[in-house]
Amino acid sequence: MKKLLSLILVFLFLNSVSAVSAAETVVGNIYSTDILAYVNGKQIDSYNIGGKTAIFVEDLYDWEHNERSYGFIWSYNDEKRILTVSSDGRKGFGSYDAPRGQTGTILGNVYATDIQVYFNGHEVPGYNIGGRTAVCIEDLGTVDETSQNFQFGYSNYLCNFKWDEANRTVSLETYLQDDFDWLNHFPNYKLKFFLKDDQLSCTFDQLNPYQCTLETEFSENFLRDAYRIKPVYMNGEYAGNLVLDGEGGFVAQFQFHTLYKHTKDLAEMLTYEEAKQYVSDNFEVLDTREDENAVTYLAKQGEVRYLLHAMKRGGLVQDGIFHSGYTTVELGEVTNPENSDFGQPYVYLYPFGGPHGATSCKLMYATDQFDFAISYNSFQDMALSQYSSICSTIGVADLVIDGKHCKIDAIEAYEYKSNIFVDVDQIVEILGINYCFQNGNFVFETNNEKHEISISLDTVKYHEPVYKEIYNMITGDILLNGEKTAFTYLAGGSLLTNGAFYEKEVQPYLYDGKAYVPFHFFELIYS
Repeated sequence: MKKLLSLILVFLFLNSVSAVSAAETVVGNIYSTDILAYVNGKQIDSYNIGGKTAIFVEDLYDWEHNERSYGFIWSYNDEKRILTVSSDGRKGFGSYDAPRGQTGTILGNVYATDIQVYFNGHEVPGYNIGGRTAVCIEDLGTVDETSQNFQFGYSNYLCNFKWDEANRTVSLETYLQDDFDWLNHFPNYKLKFFLKDDQLSCTFDQLNPYQCTLETEFSENFLRDAYRIKPVYMNGEYAGNLVLDGEGGFVAQFQFHTLYKHTKDLAEMLTYEEAKQYVSDNFEVLDTREDENAVTYLAKQGEVRYLLHAMKRGGLVQDGIFHSGYTTVELGEVTNPENSDFGQPYVYLYPFGGPHGATSCKLMYATDQFDFAISYNSFQDMALSQYSSICSTIGVADLVIDGKHCKIDAIEAYEYKSNIFVDVDQIVEILGINYCFQNGNFVFETNNEKHEISISLDTVKYHEPVYKEIYNMITGDILLNGEKTAFTYLAGGSLLTNGAFYEKEVQPYLYDGKAYVPFHFFELIYS
Protein backbone atom coordinates (compact mmCIF):
# COMPACT_ATOMS: atom_id res chain seq x y z
CA MET A 1 0.00 0.00 0.00
CA LYS A 2 2.83 2.39 0.91
CA LYS A 3 4.61 1.54 -2.37
CA LEU A 4 1.39 2.29 -4.33
CA LEU A 5 0.97 5.62 -2.53
CA SER A 6 4.59 6.53 -3.28
CA LEU A 7 4.11 5.73 -6.97
CA ILE A 8 1.01 7.95 -7.10
CA LEU A 9 2.87 10.86 -5.46
CA VAL A 10 5.80 10.45 -7.86
CA PHE A 11 3.38 10.38 -10.80
CA LEU A 12 1.62 13.55 -9.64
CA PHE A 13 4.94 15.32 -9.05
CA LEU A 14 6.26 14.40 -12.50
CA ASN A 15 3.05 15.60 -14.11
CA SER A 16 3.16 18.93 -12.25
CA VAL A 17 6.81 19.42 -13.28
CA SER A 18 5.85 18.59 -16.87
CA ALA A 19 3.03 21.16 -16.84
CA VAL A 20 5.26 23.89 -15.40
CA SER A 21 8.01 23.04 -17.86
CA ALA A 22 5.63 23.21 -20.82
CA ALA A 23 4.32 26.59 -19.68
CA GLU A 24 7.86 27.92 -19.29
CA THR A 25 9.30 26.38 -22.42
CA VAL A 26 10.96 29.07 -24.51
CA VAL A 27 10.15 28.66 -28.18
CA GLY A 28 11.53 31.95 -29.51
CA ASN A 29 12.22 35.61 -28.89
CA ILE A 30 10.27 38.83 -29.25
CA TYR A 31 12.20 41.73 -30.77
CA SER A 32 11.81 45.48 -30.97
CA THR A 33 10.93 46.97 -34.36
CA ASP A 34 11.16 50.30 -36.12
CA ILE A 35 7.83 49.64 -37.83
CA LEU A 36 4.88 51.75 -36.70
CA ALA A 37 1.66 49.73 -36.60
CA TYR A 38 -1.87 51.04 -37.03
CA VAL A 39 -5.14 49.25 -36.29
CA ASN A 40 -8.26 50.85 -37.75
CA GLY A 41 -6.36 54.09 -38.15
CA LYS A 42 -4.88 54.33 -34.65
CA GLN A 43 -1.31 53.61 -33.57
CA ILE A 44 -0.63 50.59 -31.40
CA ASP A 45 2.50 49.13 -29.80
CA SER A 46 4.09 46.55 -32.08
CA TYR A 47 6.92 44.01 -31.97
CA ASN A 48 8.72 41.53 -34.20
CA ILE A 49 8.08 37.81 -33.85
CA GLY A 50 9.60 35.61 -36.53
CA GLY A 51 9.79 38.47 -39.02
CA LYS A 52 6.12 39.40 -38.58
CA THR A 53 4.55 42.43 -36.85
CA ALA A 54 3.02 41.34 -33.55
CA ILE A 55 0.49 43.20 -31.39
CA PHE A 56 -1.01 42.23 -28.05
CA VAL A 57 -4.64 41.11 -27.99
CA GLU A 58 -5.02 42.79 -24.59
CA ASP A 59 -4.16 46.15 -26.19
CA LEU A 60 -7.09 45.96 -28.60
CA TYR A 61 -9.47 46.92 -25.83
CA ASP A 62 -8.57 48.40 -22.46
CA TRP A 63 -11.03 46.62 -20.18
CA GLU A 64 -9.49 47.97 -16.98
CA HIS A 65 -9.53 51.68 -17.78
CA ASN A 66 -11.94 51.80 -20.75
CA GLU A 67 -9.77 54.53 -22.26
CA ARG A 68 -8.93 53.07 -25.65
CA SER A 69 -10.45 50.67 -28.14
CA TYR A 70 -9.38 49.65 -31.63
CA GLY A 71 -12.81 48.35 -32.60
CA PHE A 72 -12.53 44.91 -31.00
CA ILE A 73 -13.65 43.17 -27.86
CA TRP A 74 -11.95 40.15 -26.34
CA SER A 75 -12.70 37.62 -23.61
CA TYR A 76 -10.86 34.70 -22.05
CA ASN A 77 -12.31 31.38 -20.88
CA ASP A 78 -9.75 29.82 -18.54
CA GLU A 79 -11.64 26.54 -18.23
CA LYS A 80 -11.57 26.00 -22.01
CA ARG A 81 -8.25 27.84 -22.44
CA ILE A 82 -9.74 29.91 -25.27
CA LEU A 83 -9.13 33.59 -25.99
CA THR A 84 -11.85 35.06 -28.23
CA VAL A 85 -11.47 38.31 -30.19
CA SER A 86 -14.32 39.87 -32.17
CA SER A 87 -14.69 43.02 -34.24
CA ASP A 88 -17.52 45.26 -33.08
CA GLY A 89 -17.86 46.97 -36.46
CA ARG A 90 -16.47 50.33 -35.32
CA LYS A 91 -13.10 52.04 -35.44
CA GLY A 92 -12.98 52.32 -31.66
CA PHE A 93 -12.17 55.31 -29.51
CA GLY A 94 -9.26 57.03 -27.83
CA SER A 95 -5.84 57.71 -29.28
CA TYR A 96 -2.26 56.67 -28.64
CA ASP A 97 1.16 57.73 -29.94
CA ALA A 98 3.21 54.55 -30.17
CA PRO A 99 7.00 54.97 -29.99
CA ARG A 100 9.05 53.88 -32.99
CA GLY A 101 11.66 51.44 -31.70
CA GLN A 102 15.01 50.20 -32.92
CA THR A 103 15.31 47.03 -34.98
CA GLY A 104 16.65 43.80 -33.52
CA THR A 105 16.75 44.28 -29.73
CA ILE A 106 15.58 41.19 -27.83
CA LEU A 107 12.80 42.29 -25.49
CA GLY A 108 11.82 38.93 -24.06
CA ASN A 109 10.96 35.31 -24.64
CA VAL A 110 8.11 33.66 -26.50
CA TYR A 111 6.78 30.73 -24.47
CA ALA A 112 4.82 27.65 -25.45
CA THR A 113 1.09 27.97 -24.80
CA ASP A 114 -1.97 25.73 -24.85
CA ILE A 115 -4.32 28.71 -25.22
CA GLN A 116 -6.28 28.78 -28.48
CA VAL A 117 -6.94 32.19 -30.01
CA TYR A 118 -10.07 32.68 -32.11
CA PHE A 119 -10.23 35.92 -34.07
CA ASN A 120 -13.63 36.67 -35.66
CA GLY A 121 -14.56 33.01 -35.47
CA HIS A 122 -11.34 31.52 -36.86
CA GLU A 123 -8.32 30.19 -35.02
CA VAL A 124 -5.12 32.21 -35.46
CA PRO A 125 -1.62 31.53 -34.09
CA GLY A 126 -1.14 33.11 -30.67
CA TYR A 127 2.11 33.73 -28.78
CA ASN A 128 2.57 33.73 -25.02
CA ILE A 129 4.71 36.71 -24.00
CA GLY A 130 5.00 36.53 -20.24
CA GLY A 131 1.30 35.99 -19.64
CA ARG A 132 0.04 38.22 -22.47
CA THR A 133 -1.03 36.95 -25.88
CA ALA A 134 0.30 38.34 -29.14
CA VAL A 135 -1.04 37.86 -32.67
CA CYS A 136 0.58 38.92 -35.94
CA ILE A 137 -0.88 41.49 -38.33
CA GLU A 138 0.31 39.51 -41.34
CA ASP A 139 -1.55 36.39 -40.13
CA LEU A 140 -4.77 38.35 -39.64
CA GLY A 141 -4.69 40.50 -42.74
CA THR A 142 -3.28 38.37 -45.55
CA VAL A 143 -5.97 38.04 -48.23
CA ASP A 144 -5.71 35.22 -50.75
CA GLU A 145 -8.03 33.00 -52.77
CA THR A 146 -8.46 30.58 -49.86
CA SER A 147 -10.31 33.27 -47.89
CA GLN A 148 -14.09 33.02 -47.84
CA ASN A 149 -14.12 36.83 -48.06
CA PHE A 150 -11.58 37.09 -50.86
CA GLN A 151 -13.94 38.72 -53.37
CA PHE A 152 -14.58 41.55 -50.90
CA GLY A 153 -10.91 42.11 -50.13
CA TYR A 154 -10.85 40.61 -46.63
CA SER A 155 -9.33 37.54 -45.00
CA ASN A 156 -11.21 34.89 -43.04
CA TYR A 157 -10.52 37.08 -40.00
CA LEU A 158 -12.40 39.98 -41.68
CA CYS A 159 -9.16 41.96 -41.95
CA ASN A 160 -6.65 43.17 -44.49
CA PHE A 161 -3.38 45.03 -44.13
CA LYS A 162 -1.20 47.47 -46.06
CA TRP A 163 2.57 47.80 -45.88
CA ASP A 164 4.20 51.17 -46.55
CA GLU A 165 7.89 50.59 -47.18
CA ALA A 166 8.76 54.29 -47.52
CA ASN A 167 7.34 55.21 -44.11
CA ARG A 168 7.93 51.84 -42.44
CA THR A 169 4.29 51.49 -41.37
CA VAL A 170 1.83 48.62 -41.45
CA SER A 171 -1.93 49.15 -41.17
CA LEU A 172 -4.49 46.54 -40.16
CA GLU A 173 -8.08 47.30 -41.13
CA THR A 174 -11.19 45.33 -40.29
CA TYR A 175 -14.67 45.21 -41.80
CA LEU A 176 -16.44 48.28 -40.40
CA GLN A 177 -20.02 49.37 -40.21
CA ASP A 178 -20.75 52.70 -41.86
CA ASP A 179 -19.42 55.62 -39.83
CA PHE A 180 -22.86 56.92 -38.97
CA ASP A 181 -26.16 55.42 -37.99
CA TRP A 182 -27.70 55.06 -41.43
CA LEU A 183 -31.21 54.44 -40.09
CA ASN A 184 -31.28 57.53 -37.90
CA HIS A 185 -30.13 59.74 -40.76
CA PHE A 186 -32.00 58.25 -43.66
CA PRO A 187 -33.99 60.84 -45.64
CA ASN A 188 -37.43 59.24 -45.38
CA TYR A 189 -38.37 58.95 -41.72
CA LYS A 190 -41.28 56.77 -40.63
CA LEU A 191 -39.91 53.86 -42.66
CA LYS A 192 -39.81 50.37 -41.19
CA PHE A 193 -37.05 48.22 -42.71
CA PHE A 194 -37.21 44.44 -42.42
CA LEU A 195 -34.18 42.22 -43.02
CA LYS A 196 -34.90 38.51 -43.52
CA ASP A 197 -31.61 36.72 -44.14
CA ASP A 198 -30.17 38.53 -47.17
CA GLN A 199 -33.43 40.18 -48.32
CA LEU A 200 -34.19 43.76 -47.27
CA SER A 201 -37.70 45.18 -47.56
CA CYS A 202 -39.38 48.32 -46.33
CA THR A 203 -42.84 49.60 -45.45
CA PHE A 204 -44.17 53.02 -44.48
CA ASP A 205 -45.75 53.35 -41.06
CA GLN A 206 -47.62 56.56 -40.35
CA LEU A 207 -47.15 56.10 -36.62
CA ASN A 208 -43.52 55.07 -36.78
CA PRO A 209 -41.32 57.34 -34.63
CA TYR A 210 -39.34 60.08 -36.31
CA GLN A 211 -36.38 57.73 -36.85
CA CYS A 212 -36.45 54.69 -39.11
CA THR A 213 -36.56 51.26 -37.53
CA LEU A 214 -35.13 47.89 -38.51
CA GLU A 215 -36.38 44.42 -37.65
CA THR A 216 -34.44 41.25 -38.44
CA GLU A 217 -35.26 37.59 -38.85
CA PHE A 218 -32.40 35.18 -39.55
CA SER A 219 -32.86 31.49 -40.28
CA GLU A 220 -30.74 28.90 -38.46
CA ASN A 221 -28.73 28.10 -41.57
CA PHE A 222 -28.09 31.77 -42.23
CA LEU A 223 -26.99 32.34 -38.62
CA ARG A 224 -24.60 29.41 -38.68
CA ASP A 225 -22.69 30.89 -41.60
CA ALA A 226 -21.03 33.56 -39.48
CA TYR A 227 -18.09 35.87 -40.22
CA ARG A 228 -18.69 35.59 -43.94
CA ILE A 229 -19.41 38.79 -45.88
CA LYS A 230 -22.77 38.31 -47.57
CA PRO A 231 -24.49 40.50 -50.16
CA VAL A 232 -27.89 41.99 -49.30
CA TYR A 233 -30.60 42.55 -51.91
CA MET A 234 -33.59 44.88 -52.06
CA ASN A 235 -36.26 44.13 -54.65
CA GLY A 236 -33.74 41.98 -56.51
CA GLU A 237 -31.05 44.69 -56.61
CA TYR A 238 -27.73 44.53 -54.76
CA ALA A 239 -28.01 46.89 -51.78
CA GLY A 240 -24.91 46.23 -49.65
CA ASN A 241 -23.27 43.63 -47.41
CA LEU A 242 -23.56 42.27 -43.92
CA VAL A 243 -21.56 40.03 -41.59
CA LEU A 244 -23.14 37.95 -38.83
CA ASP A 245 -21.26 37.48 -35.57
CA GLY A 246 -22.70 34.05 -34.75
CA GLU A 247 -24.98 35.37 -32.00
CA GLY A 248 -27.59 37.23 -34.04
CA GLY A 249 -25.70 40.51 -34.21
CA PHE A 250 -24.40 41.88 -37.47
CA VAL A 251 -22.30 44.57 -39.09
CA ALA A 252 -23.71 46.13 -42.26
CA GLN A 253 -22.53 48.33 -45.11
CA PHE A 254 -25.44 49.52 -47.25
CA GLN A 255 -25.57 51.38 -50.53
CA PHE A 256 -27.65 54.36 -49.49
CA HIS A 257 -28.66 55.46 -52.97
CA THR A 258 -30.10 51.99 -53.63
CA LEU A 259 -32.11 52.09 -50.41
CA TYR A 260 -33.33 55.57 -51.24
CA LYS A 261 -34.32 54.58 -54.78
CA HIS A 262 -36.50 51.75 -53.47
CA THR A 263 -38.11 53.76 -50.64
CA LYS A 264 -38.44 57.35 -51.87
CA ASP A 265 -42.02 56.84 -53.07
CA LEU A 266 -43.25 54.92 -50.02
CA ALA A 267 -44.00 57.86 -47.76
CA GLU A 268 -47.53 59.20 -47.82
CA MET A 269 -47.24 62.11 -45.43
CA LEU A 270 -50.57 63.25 -44.02
CA THR A 271 -51.63 66.84 -44.19
CA TYR A 272 -52.58 68.58 -40.97
CA GLU A 273 -56.28 67.92 -41.50
CA GLU A 274 -55.62 64.30 -42.53
CA ALA A 275 -53.47 63.76 -39.43
CA LYS A 276 -56.26 64.98 -37.16
CA GLN A 277 -58.75 62.76 -38.94
CA TYR A 278 -56.40 59.77 -38.69
CA VAL A 279 -56.27 60.18 -34.91
CA SER A 280 -60.05 60.51 -34.66
CA ASP A 281 -60.62 57.39 -36.77
CA ASN A 282 -58.07 55.13 -35.06
CA PHE A 283 -57.90 56.24 -31.42
CA GLU A 284 -60.03 57.15 -28.47
CA VAL A 285 -59.03 60.75 -27.80
CA LEU A 286 -58.70 61.45 -24.07
CA ASP A 287 -57.34 65.00 -24.14
CA THR A 288 -55.80 67.58 -26.49
CA ARG A 289 -53.51 70.61 -26.32
CA GLU A 290 -52.52 73.02 -29.07
CA ASP A 291 -49.48 75.21 -29.68
CA GLU A 292 -48.03 77.04 -32.67
CA ASN A 293 -46.66 73.83 -34.21
CA ALA A 294 -49.17 71.08 -33.56
CA VAL A 295 -52.22 69.71 -31.86
CA THR A 296 -51.04 67.26 -29.21
CA TYR A 297 -53.29 64.31 -28.37
CA LEU A 298 -53.42 61.97 -25.44
CA ALA A 299 -55.13 59.02 -27.11
CA LYS A 300 -55.90 55.42 -26.29
CA GLN A 301 -56.05 52.04 -28.01
CA GLY A 302 -57.09 49.23 -25.69
CA GLU A 303 -55.12 49.69 -22.47
CA VAL A 304 -52.28 51.54 -24.16
CA ARG A 305 -52.06 55.33 -24.17
CA TYR A 306 -50.27 57.33 -26.87
CA LEU A 307 -48.88 60.83 -27.09
CA LEU A 308 -49.45 62.05 -30.68
CA HIS A 309 -48.76 65.30 -32.52
CA ALA A 310 -50.72 66.39 -35.62
CA MET A 311 -48.21 68.80 -37.17
CA LYS A 312 -49.63 71.98 -38.66
CA ARG A 313 -47.09 71.84 -41.49
CA GLY A 314 -48.04 68.23 -42.20
CA GLY A 315 -47.27 64.86 -40.63
CA LEU A 316 -48.33 62.80 -37.65
CA VAL A 317 -45.81 62.08 -34.89
CA GLN A 318 -46.03 59.28 -32.34
CA ASP A 319 -44.06 60.74 -29.45
CA GLY A 320 -44.73 58.34 -26.58
CA ILE A 321 -46.35 55.01 -25.71
CA PHE A 322 -47.59 54.36 -22.16
CA HIS A 323 -48.60 50.82 -21.34
CA SER A 324 -51.04 49.56 -18.73
CA GLY A 325 -48.55 50.08 -15.89
CA TYR A 326 -49.33 53.78 -16.07
CA THR A 327 -52.82 53.77 -14.61
CA THR A 328 -53.23 57.48 -15.35
CA VAL A 329 -51.56 59.66 -17.94
CA GLU A 330 -52.55 63.32 -18.13
CA LEU A 331 -51.65 66.27 -20.34
CA GLY A 332 -50.51 69.38 -18.53
CA GLU A 333 -50.90 72.92 -19.76
CA VAL A 334 -49.14 74.40 -22.77
CA THR A 335 -46.60 76.90 -21.52
CA ASN A 336 -44.06 79.29 -23.00
CA PRO A 337 -40.77 78.88 -21.14
CA GLU A 338 -38.37 81.79 -21.07
CA ASN A 339 -36.39 82.33 -24.32
CA SER A 340 -38.68 80.01 -26.28
CA ASP A 341 -41.03 80.95 -29.10
CA PHE A 342 -42.98 77.71 -28.88
CA GLY A 343 -45.36 76.21 -26.42
CA GLN A 344 -44.28 73.14 -24.49
CA PRO A 345 -46.98 70.61 -23.60
CA TYR A 346 -46.39 68.81 -20.32
CA VAL A 347 -47.28 65.16 -19.75
CA TYR A 348 -47.90 63.93 -16.20
CA LEU A 349 -47.41 60.20 -15.58
CA TYR A 350 -49.00 58.25 -12.70
CA PRO A 351 -47.81 56.13 -11.01
CA PHE A 352 -44.16 56.93 -11.47
CA GLY A 353 -41.23 56.84 -9.05
CA GLY A 354 -40.01 60.38 -9.49
CA PRO A 355 -37.18 62.14 -7.63
CA HIS A 356 -37.15 62.37 -3.83
CA GLY A 357 -39.85 59.76 -3.46
CA ALA A 358 -42.44 61.56 -5.57
CA THR A 359 -45.21 59.38 -6.97
CA SER A 360 -45.62 61.33 -10.19
CA CYS A 361 -43.37 62.65 -12.91
CA LYS A 362 -43.77 65.69 -15.18
CA LEU A 363 -42.27 65.27 -18.64
CA MET A 364 -41.98 68.10 -21.16
CA TYR A 365 -42.45 67.45 -24.88
CA ALA A 366 -41.38 70.12 -27.36
CA THR A 367 -43.22 69.96 -30.67
CA ASP A 368 -40.76 72.29 -32.40
CA GLN A 369 -38.35 69.36 -32.90
CA PHE A 370 -40.69 67.65 -35.37
CA ASP A 371 -41.12 68.67 -38.97
CA PHE A 372 -42.16 66.32 -41.71
CA ALA A 373 -42.56 68.79 -44.56
CA ILE A 374 -42.12 66.85 -47.79
CA SER A 375 -41.20 69.75 -50.05
CA TYR A 376 -38.63 72.50 -50.06
CA ASN A 377 -41.41 75.09 -50.38
CA SER A 378 -42.19 74.83 -46.68
CA PHE A 379 -38.63 74.84 -45.37
CA GLN A 380 -38.63 78.55 -44.51
CA ASP A 381 -41.37 77.84 -41.98
CA MET A 382 -39.14 75.44 -40.04
CA ALA A 383 -37.60 76.18 -36.68
CA LEU A 384 -34.25 77.78 -37.39
CA SER A 385 -31.01 77.33 -35.48
CA GLN A 386 -29.96 80.01 -33.04
CA TYR A 387 -26.64 80.27 -34.86
CA SER A 388 -26.40 82.74 -37.70
CA SER A 389 -23.99 84.86 -39.69
CA ILE A 390 -24.87 88.54 -39.44
CA CYS A 391 -22.06 89.91 -41.60
CA SER A 392 -22.12 88.54 -45.12
CA THR A 393 -22.01 89.74 -48.71
CA ILE A 394 -25.00 89.15 -50.97
CA GLY A 395 -24.49 89.38 -54.72
CA VAL A 396 -24.46 87.74 -58.12
CA ALA A 397 -21.81 85.23 -59.22
CA ASP A 398 -20.61 84.36 -62.70
CA LEU A 399 -21.18 80.61 -63.04
CA VAL A 400 -19.47 78.72 -65.88
CA ILE A 401 -20.92 75.38 -67.04
CA ASP A 402 -19.36 73.71 -70.07
CA GLY A 403 -17.95 77.06 -71.13
CA LYS A 404 -21.28 78.83 -70.90
CA HIS A 405 -21.53 81.81 -68.53
CA CYS A 406 -24.63 82.55 -66.50
CA LYS A 407 -25.53 84.61 -63.48
CA ILE A 408 -26.61 83.12 -60.17
CA ASP A 409 -27.49 84.61 -56.81
CA ALA A 410 -24.69 84.04 -54.32
CA ILE A 411 -23.57 84.65 -50.75
CA GLU A 412 -20.08 84.95 -49.34
CA ALA A 413 -20.45 84.22 -45.64
CA TYR A 414 -17.45 85.75 -43.91
CA GLU A 415 -16.65 82.63 -41.90
CA TYR A 416 -16.44 80.62 -45.16
CA LYS A 417 -14.29 82.85 -47.37
CA SER A 418 -12.85 79.85 -49.21
CA ASN A 419 -16.25 79.08 -50.66
CA ILE A 420 -19.33 80.68 -52.10
CA PHE A 421 -22.95 79.75 -51.49
CA VAL A 422 -25.37 79.62 -54.43
CA ASP A 423 -29.14 79.67 -54.68
CA VAL A 424 -30.09 76.00 -54.65
CA ASP A 425 -33.23 76.48 -56.79
CA GLN A 426 -31.32 78.32 -59.50
CA ILE A 427 -28.36 75.97 -59.72
CA VAL A 428 -30.38 72.74 -59.86
CA GLU A 429 -32.46 74.22 -62.69
CA ILE A 430 -29.28 75.16 -64.56
CA LEU A 431 -27.71 71.73 -63.96
CA GLY A 432 -30.91 69.86 -64.76
CA ILE A 433 -31.00 67.81 -61.54
CA ASN A 434 -33.93 67.12 -59.22
CA TYR A 435 -34.18 67.61 -55.49
CA CYS A 436 -36.59 68.14 -52.66
CA PHE A 437 -36.36 69.27 -49.07
CA GLN A 438 -37.67 66.33 -47.12
CA ASN A 439 -37.88 65.61 -43.41
CA GLY A 440 -35.22 68.18 -42.62
CA ASN A 441 -32.94 66.94 -45.40
CA PHE A 442 -31.95 68.07 -48.87
CA VAL A 443 -32.40 65.06 -51.16
CA PHE A 444 -30.77 65.28 -54.61
CA GLU A 445 -31.27 62.89 -57.51
CA THR A 446 -28.63 63.07 -60.22
CA ASN A 447 -28.00 61.33 -63.51
CA ASN A 448 -24.73 60.22 -65.08
CA GLU A 449 -24.15 63.38 -67.08
CA LYS A 450 -20.78 65.07 -66.77
CA HIS A 451 -20.24 68.81 -66.79
CA GLU A 452 -17.30 71.17 -66.51
CA ILE A 453 -18.45 73.47 -63.75
CA SER A 454 -16.61 76.30 -62.05
CA ILE A 455 -17.08 79.56 -60.21
CA SER A 456 -14.45 82.04 -59.14
CA LEU A 457 -14.55 84.59 -56.38
CA ASP A 458 -12.57 86.92 -58.65
CA THR A 459 -15.45 87.06 -61.12
CA VAL A 460 -18.15 87.68 -58.54
CA LYS A 461 -19.67 91.14 -58.87
CA TYR A 462 -20.93 91.79 -55.39
CA HIS A 463 -23.48 94.28 -54.29
CA GLU A 464 -22.56 96.36 -51.29
CA PRO A 465 -22.05 94.24 -48.15
CA VAL A 466 -25.34 93.47 -46.44
CA TYR A 467 -25.53 93.12 -42.70
CA LYS A 468 -28.50 90.86 -42.28
CA GLU A 469 -29.03 87.54 -40.60
CA ILE A 470 -28.36 84.43 -42.65
CA TYR A 471 -29.60 81.45 -40.70
CA ASN A 472 -28.09 78.02 -40.51
CA MET A 473 -30.53 75.39 -41.66
CA ILE A 474 -31.89 72.77 -39.31
CA THR A 475 -29.56 69.77 -38.97
CA GLY A 476 -30.20 67.11 -41.56
CA ASP A 477 -28.58 65.04 -44.29
CA ILE A 478 -27.80 65.40 -47.97
CA LEU A 479 -28.33 62.39 -50.20
CA LEU A 480 -27.33 62.19 -53.85
CA ASN A 481 -28.95 59.44 -55.83
CA GLY A 482 -27.56 57.59 -58.87
CA GLU A 483 -23.87 56.92 -59.24
CA LYS A 484 -23.05 59.89 -57.07
CA THR A 485 -24.06 59.30 -53.48
CA ALA A 486 -23.54 61.62 -50.57
CA PHE A 487 -24.58 61.98 -46.96
CA THR A 488 -23.62 64.84 -44.71
CA TYR A 489 -24.85 66.71 -41.67
CA LEU A 490 -26.08 70.11 -42.74
CA ALA A 491 -24.82 71.65 -39.53
CA GLY A 492 -21.26 70.81 -40.58
CA GLY A 493 -19.70 67.42 -41.20
CA SER A 494 -17.99 65.16 -43.70
CA LEU A 495 -19.26 64.86 -47.25
CA LEU A 496 -19.39 61.29 -48.54
CA THR A 497 -19.23 60.94 -52.31
CA ASN A 498 -18.67 57.60 -54.02
CA GLY A 499 -17.49 56.07 -50.77
CA ALA A 500 -14.83 58.70 -50.03
CA PHE A 501 -15.01 61.26 -47.25
CA TYR A 502 -14.21 64.90 -47.85
CA GLU A 503 -13.48 67.01 -44.80
CA LYS A 504 -15.67 69.83 -46.04
CA GLU A 505 -18.48 71.53 -44.21
CA VAL A 506 -21.78 71.45 -46.04
CA GLN A 507 -23.90 74.00 -44.23
CA PRO A 508 -26.76 75.59 -46.18
CA TYR A 509 -28.04 79.02 -45.25
CA LEU A 510 -31.47 80.61 -45.39
CA TYR A 511 -31.75 84.20 -46.61
CA ASP A 512 -34.86 86.03 -47.78
CA GLY A 513 -36.78 82.78 -48.14
CA LYS A 514 -34.13 81.13 -50.32
CA ALA A 515 -31.77 78.26 -49.50
CA TYR A 516 -28.08 78.70 -50.38
CA VAL A 517 -25.81 75.65 -50.65
CA PRO A 518 -21.98 75.66 -50.85
CA PHE A 519 -20.82 75.59 -54.46
CA HIS A 520 -18.12 73.00 -53.70
CA PHE A 521 -20.93 70.53 -53.04
CA PHE A 522 -21.94 70.71 -56.72
CA GLU A 523 -18.31 70.62 -57.82
CA LEU A 524 -17.97 67.27 -56.05
CA ILE A 525 -21.02 65.91 -57.86
CA TYR A 526 -19.33 66.37 -61.22
CA SER A 527 -15.68 65.94 -60.23
